Amino acid sequence: VDIPLEIIFDTMTDVEKYPLILPRNVISINVIDKTPNSLTASESLADRGIKTELTSRHSFEPYSSHTIEILNGDAKGTTIIQKFSTQENSTIIDTEINFKLTGALVFVKFIPESNLNHALNTILDSFINYTIIFDSEEKRIVDNLYREILFRAADEIGLDYYSVKIASGEITPEE
Repeated sequence: VDIPLEIIFDTMTDVEKYPLILPRNVISINVIDKTPNSLTASESLADRGIKTELTSRHSFEPYSSHTIEILNGDAKGTTIIQKFSTQENSTIIDTEINFKLTGALVFVKFIPESNLNHALNTILDSFINYTIIFDSEEKRIVDNLYREILFRAADEIGLDYYSVKIASGEITPEE
């Protein structure tokens, strides 16, 4: 991705913002424990009508890795390891997933790898779009409101229209 490593890393490890970044899939995040380099949370997730509750531990090695371990639920034992590096002016994100699925999630084992890769790329795109869309605090406010109310990112027209009105004082974020 053409985003500075520190910026994309900070976005992808800001677990508490996942409901804003992935509003159709992450229903809620409730932090159980938090330290500078880890976070344990109860997560409520949904996809295609299937909801699951799980507890996860996110461990961070600043600007080099993010490890997610699923501690309970139908994905207990699943690990996701993201490694971050740079090449020229780009950030490289290498993701390794080790699925351990039971119950309502066992069907994922039968999804073709190409479909899983597409889904993972869609998630990555959501983080990228969330990171690069903002060149002002007003745009961040508008996009967050779209995500909270409409469960989607702001479209470019709405983003520009409402952020200009907020910046000029014509409307407030509450309005």
